[in-house]
Amino acid sequence: QEVIANVEDTYSPVSGLIAHRITSRAPIRVGERLTAIVDAEKRRATMRNHTGTHLLHEALRRVLGDHVRQEGSLVAADRLRFDFRHFGPMTATELRRVEEMVNRHLWRNVPVLIEEGVPYDEALARGAKAFFADKYADRVRLVAIPDFGAELCGGTHCAAIGEIGLFKIAAEAGVAAGIRRVEAYTGPGAYRYLRTEEDALQESAERLKAKPLDLPAKVDRLAETTRQLEREVQRLRARVAGGLAEEALSRAQAVDGVRVVTARADDLDPRGLRELGDRIRAQLTRGVIVLGAAGEGRVAWVAMVTPDRKGTVHAGHLVREVARLTGGDGGGRPDLAEAGGKDPGQIETALRAVEGIVRRMLRGSNSP
Repeated sequence: QEVIANVEDTYSPVSGLIAHRITSRAPIRVGERLTAIVDAEKRRATMRNHTGTHLLHEALRRVLGDHVRQEGSLVAADRLRFDFRHFGPMTATELRRVEEMVNRHLWRNVPVLIEEGVPYDEALARGAKAFFADKYADRVRLVAIPDFGAELCGGTHCAAIGEIGLFKIAAEAGVAAGIRRVEAYTGPGAYRYLRTEEDALQESAERLKAKPLDLPAKVDRLAETTRQLEREVQRLRARVAGGLAEEALSRAQAVDGVRVVTARADDLDPRGLRELGDRIRAQLTRGVIVLGAAGEGRVAWVAMVTPDRKGTVHAGHLVREVARLTGGDGGGRPDLAEAGGKDPGQIETALRAVEGIVRRMLRGSNSP
């Protein structure tokens, strides 16, 4: 019976022994002999990413400084990931310099020099980098790239760095205090990444009816148009708010000598409600303001009280009572408070209730 097992990982249970962790649908008995078959394409892809990791490490040290130290890495067939110690985010210029440095060196296509059994102290004396948590034997495997650094490494590598073909950084981010992470692609993976970016760029250009290389200028023009429209919207909002304020003030009701202003303004968000309230309050000598707005199935409330009324009418208590009539809650300072609600259909009922709530507060019951 043929037995096929997939090698999922390798590990070293004791020094000098490498074991395979496998999955198999059929049992494997002690003493059986199996033939190992390497997935050649996956192996080549892993080699490109591994040698690319060495190049990236050296480029980071040359661009950022000798303090850069490996803190972890992932070498897979589809990508590479490199964690290193550094004090802050890399700039766009630094990332470009690292990426260009790696590509310039791999296009030289120098051989990857591998020496077995090099005395550990000799390897360090020759400038080899030893990794952060690895334990080394007295004799080590030295992997060197002429004029571009050497490391102690037992992994698989390209015979020459030109086999990498292309190196592309995809992302840089922080993963812990003082630890940065670079994710990158090599060879076909880098090509696929660039094609994905190019497709997105082409799609964006088509939507904006521009050529890809003309997109920066096109985006600048659109951004300026957007700024002009936003300024116009602000001017229109100010005019609308002025009209709403005048209308609300004209309908103000006197409650025990205090003017009570209520209004519904569904076109305004909470910020707009506050701005409208400020306009109205500026024209009130003694007064209380309650504004409501419906939007996206919810209710926004703002309550304001002029300084002379803060001791008798508490805006936070007032807005809480009003909001509860629309299925919500809220609160805030004595002079300014906000709340939310869930039932826009009850806004008018809540606004009509404001006068009674204010009258009660003025006559001595200021509790919510």
